[in-house]
Amino acid sequence: MAQQSKHFDISTAIDLHLSNYNFDAVSLTSEHKYQPWYATLLSTVALLVADEEVIYAHSNYGVPKTDVRIVVFTNNLVVVADVDPNADVVPVARSVPRGSLVGMKLSASERIDTRDRRSNEWPGTLNLVLTYPRLPDSIEIVESGVNRYAADQSAPIVTLIEGLSADLAHSRAIG
Repeated sequence: MAQQSKHFDISTAIDLHLSNYNFDAVSLTSEHKYQPWYATLLSTVALLVADEEVIYAHSNYGVPKTDVRIVVFTNNLVVVADVDPNADVVPVARSVPRGSLVGMKLSASERIDTRDRRSNEWPGTLNLVLTYPRLPDSIEIVESGVNRYAADQSAPIVTLIEGLSADLAHSRAIG
């Protein structure tokens, strides 16, 4: 029972990271309970993450809009799951070492040299593309780099990018 409780806590933390208005529309029922596919996916991801602290998680819809991609980052792992919520299949997630990152592309929508505007808009919207050799597709995350709730703190995506840059530099130093 203690094991289940630990994984329940992990799945709750993952859900809090993923929760937003658009994602909740596909992951929750009209009674605000987990959709069966999402509850199963949370179980799977919680088992993969194990005792790792979740430092960032992202959800987005693929093309077509019925597909969902969930990405979870810990200090040591990247967990990715692609799910069609309308399909009658058990969701599967993949886990790779976070340090195996081989490529990163990033663009920011806001200029750093605009002094007449308040700096609370910088860096704007970030478009991040990550390449891991053991994943069949790149990971793409588009998210605001502005922490609107705590302007004196970096947005979670910015903190993640800094950590991923260190991962990439470390892997190049070794290789």
